[in-house]
Amino acid sequence: MAWIPCVVGRLNFSKVNTEQLPFTPSSPQEQPICFSYVDEHSIPSSVYKTSHNVVSSVFNWKDRADSEEQSRGIFRIITIGSTDKNLNMVGKAHIILNDDIKALTDFTTEILAPLMNLEKSVKKYQTAISENQYDPSYKLENHDVSGDIENIKNKIQEYSQNQLKGGIITVEYSIQKNGLVFLNPTVRIGIDDQPKYEKLVEHSNFIAIKQCFIFLKSSLHT
Repeated sequence: MAWIPCVVGRLNFSKVNTEQLPFTPSSPQEQPICFSYVDEHSIPSSVYKTSHNVVSSVFNWKDRADSEEQSRGIFRIITIGSTDKNLNMVGKAHIILNDDIKALTDFTTEILAPLMNLEKSVKKYQTAISENQYDPSYKLENHDVSGDIENIKNKIQEYSQNQLKGGIITVEYSIQKNGLVFLNPTVRIGIDDQPKYEKLVEHSNFIAIKQCFIFLKSSLHT
């Protein structure tokens, strides 16, 4: 459990950013991805509308001296979540070594590129909405966004079971509108279920949960 400060008493999940996670990209595949989408061009109604949040960036999480470079700290975290009818955000964070991503060309083309394209579409849509909310020049439907996100989530799942088996730490999270956060790491088949790795897994999961929370807090709270 953790808490994201929200001085007005409620988090605004549409306000996402990567400004507090500075990193200088060395290639296009290291660019941050950040967007929040909700259908705003339909006729106003009391029907609940889901908000989709995707925030991802590369960051050096190594927080201690390492003169001999015995450990690697540069990871990409991908958080994908959506709000429920109680206005809480539910999703998953995927923590992946940046070197592992660099070694897999298909990861960029099948996961990062589609996320970047979706980010461009959302920004184009939001610009059109600001000019004409109910009849924008460019419309982006909820079923299209949720469909694209679901495909990407399935691809990440495939990588966690095949090319990056044991190399993706996934943390399930639930963020209540009052800022309370609940985090739980999922089991990595072949590693977390091996008794000989119990202490190592316990330690790495604890670190992963802390990093995940810091990432979520940094992207939602200014």
